[in-house]
Amino acid sequence: MKIEKFIDFTDVIAGQSPPSNSYNHIGDGLPFFQGMADFGEKYPIVRSWCTSDKRKIALPKDILMSVRAPVGPVNICKEKSIIGRGLFSIRSRKTLYFLYLFYYLKAHERQISNFGSGSTFKAITQKDFRRISISIPGNFGDQIRIAKVLERVEGLIGRRKESLRLLDEFLKSTFLEMFGDPIRNDKGWEKSFISDVSESRLGKMRDKKFISGKHLRPYLGNSNVRWFSIGFRTIGNGF
Repeated sequence: MKIEKFIDFTDVIAGQSPPSNSYNHIGDGLPFFQGMADFGEKYPIVRSWCTSDKRKIALPKDILMSVRAPVGPVNICKEKSIIGRGLFSIRSRKTLYFLYLFYYLKAHERQISNFGSGSTFKAITQKDFRRISISIPGNFGDQIRIAKVLERVEGLIGRRKESLRLLDEFLKSTFLEMFGDPIRNDKGWEKSFISDVSESRLGKMRDKKFISGKHLRPYLGNSNVRWFSIGFRTIGNGF
């Protein structure tokens, strides 16, 4: 692996905002992407088009990066498109495989976000981007092999997510089949107040004295709640 500067292996096109009267939703002109709001899982979703001549163009296989609130998320451009101020189009040169570049940027999203600046919201400039380095295998074939392995892993993760979604839908439908719609109560179940059948208590705001020094105490918050279980997070000498 060699540590290189992005600018030595890529061309970066900063998007700009075309005149608002050049936007449309009827498919006239080129697809127009403004920022991360247009991103999908891997490829952007076309919601609007643009006819302006004052435009910045992204080409197929360019990596689109969100550069304004938030900084870092990436998608792959599938067709010739116009990009707005919220995006960079990063075009790999012949010695850098575009899919390797995509997965590298995706894996280092948090680090890239740290290069952003701004008090109201984070943004990254082309000057900031020039300071970032990338680890690149010297052999182009190695880049392809690494990218293909990551692509297969991504596919497995996608199928796993879909399985979980279907399982969730199955759980909901099974509940409705067994107990009926809880709103309509079409099975005529007896109704009770939650307070009649259970006890509950409201959590407290975390007190700093219980997470430092000699007052260390276990603390459970929203992030500990899991499906059908509690995920215990260690704090001090807690769980």
